[in-house]
Amino acid sequence: MDDSKTYYGGIFLGKEELESNNIKNKVELEYYSIKKSNKLEEEGVSYGIEIVKKEYDKSRIDVETKLIENVCNDGARINEIIDVLKRNTVTPNGLDDTMEDLMKKR
Repeated sequence: MDDSKTYYGGIFLGKEELESNNIKNKVELEYYSIKKSNKLEEEGVSYGIEIVKKEYDKSRIDVETKLIENVCNDGARINEIIDVLKRNTVTPNGLDDTMEDLMKKR
C-alpha cells in the first residue's frame, strides 16, 4: 500500500470570524488530500481529507485534526471538495456534518 499526504492550502481566520466565535487567539486552518493506493483493490486508489486547526496562544500551539478516509476515487473530485471546505473555512469539528451535506448534493 502506498500512501501520500498533499498540502492543498491554508487560511488564517479573519478578525470577524474570530470575534463572532469568541476566539481570542490567531487560528490557522490547513487542508490536505490523502491518497491511498492499493493494487489489490479494483479501483486502486482512494482519496480522503484531513483538516488541521492550529490555535496560537502566547506560550503554546493547540492542534486539532480530523481525517476522513475513502471519500472518493477521483483526484479532481477530492480537490473540488477541499476547495469548498477551504472557501467555507470548515474546521475539523465541522468536517463530518459538512461532508454529509456535500455527499447528499452529489
